[in-house]
Amino acid sequence: HLQKQKKKKAELKLAIIHKGKEKRYLAGSSDAKKLKDKLAYAGLGPADEFMAQVSLLAEEKYQVYDHNLILVGGDGATWIKEGARDYFPNCIYQLCPFHLTRKLTQHLSYNRKTKSQVSLLLQEGNIPEALLLLEEEKTKNPKRKDELNELTTYILNNAEGINAVDRLKEEGLAVDTMGAIEGNIDKILANRFKKRGMIWSPSGALNLAK
Repeated sequence: HLQKQKKKKAELKLAIIHKGKEKRYLAGSSDAKKLKDKLAYAGLGPADEFMAQVSLLAEEKYQVYDHNLILVGGDGATWIKEGARDYFPNCIYQLCPFHLTRKLTQHLSYNRKTKSQVSLLLQEGNIPEALLLLEEEKTKNPKRKDELNELTTYILNNAEGINAVDRLKEEGLAVDTMGAIEGNIDKILANRFKKRGMIWSPSGALNLAK
């Protein structure tokens, strides 16, 4: 929430850039990993401006355009996919598995069997069959047509990013999961900014985020 602004709310955006993962503990047999050479950047401005700045930081710190494999993860928001296309033209987009699972739960929690079937089909990469199952569900439950249409649109818009990392692994590439950005959003930013009664100036919000 913003104070003394024409817009009552603003979206705080967060990017975490890293070079994959490495062992968290050098000694011992633990398989725990951490992000390698991690950089976090928070912004409050327009999406295009934010993605442009992320691309500049990525190039300055990592010379990212010299690398053959660039992964960009997102929650399905259009501005992330468009920004990835515009500023990281050779990247591969990965839809965050957490957000996909949450979207399935939101729209199919009333029918656990269908939810499990759709989830399994998506994990297998069988998107057409998953969409067909949702069409059948709309016929059976016309009252839920709107929310099922929303889920269908979400899947269609993010089809290229579903299980992208898994497909790369199958090709023999040494890639790992993207890292849990949602934990940073929820436990750090949202928890700090969204307490009852809190309202921010744009400059104050940005300073605190950083």
